[in-house]
Amino acid sequence: MENYRNHPFYQEMNIDHLFLNAWEMIKKHYGWLFFYSFILMVIMNLLSSSFLSGYMQDLSTLASDPAQVGPILGNMFMFLLISIVGNTILSAFLTLLLLNQDASKSHMSLLGESLVRYFIPLLVATIIAGIIFTLGAIFGIFLLIVGALFAIIYFATIFFPISAIVVNERSDPFATIARCFKLVHTDLWKILGWVLLILVIYLVVSFILGAITMIPSAGSFFEILSQPEEALSSESLFESFNSPIQILLNSITNAALFPVFPIFSVLIYLHLKHGEDQLQDHSELMNHLT
Repeated sequence: MENYRNHPFYQEMNIDHLFLNAWEMIKKHYGWLFFYSFILMVIMNLLSSSFLSGYMQDLSTLASDPAQVGPILGNMFMFLLISIVGNTILSAFLTLLLLNQDASKSHMSLLGESLVRYFIPLLVATIIAGIIFTLGAIFGIFLLIVGALFAIIYFATIFFPISAIVVNERSDPFATIARCFKLVHTDLWKILGWVLLILVIYLVVSFILGAITMIPSAGSFFEILSQPEEALSSESLFESFNSPIQILLNSITNAALFPVFPIFSVLIYLHLKHGEDQLQDHSELMNHLT
């Protein structure tokens, strides 16, 4: 990968610059980001739908057959595994694409590079970050709801640039986790405010798009509310939520929103790295002068 200092968005940013630069990235790259996200989301949703259907059917019979807890846990694990692996592959690839401005490299070569060099380190680092995130949220509960909420926001901020760190610095998983803390803490409160705003906007847009994609399944949703026991035991319910049209709509929605994270991960990383490099360059200059 080329020198990150040559990246057009390697610069000091404020909130206006952040969103203006994000818009520039969207205009330049969003078509490809959406396309690759959509392809992988369709694959993930098709794989997940088979496990989700089995999970829902086992869940509906759990009260009468407690032995179904084993298959339920198995389906939940497979669903989680597919999500983590798929999202990691996509995050590594899109982050590398956004960081790399070398037009001579094809997208397929970048995909191969992301799978060979960055997928495993990012996967392990993501799992470690997820464990820390979960433990932090649980510990925050003991400090009441405010403590849990702060822990969630804090760790979301700390690990937000994790994919950009793995891709640009090629660090091992444990070094990546330590690097997240060190780098983000160089400008913690600004980044925390940015991440909080990004997450609020993401959740609002996600809710609106999610509501739109649920329109074809609205009848099944109200059926659950009115007659939950009968609805959960109905095979037509599972078919409606796992129909091709529903999988397609979910894939479009997820693909439309997924690029938000690699885009802002790269921008926040470049902002933090610029500030860190400025301090290091100034320190080296002062040492040289003295």
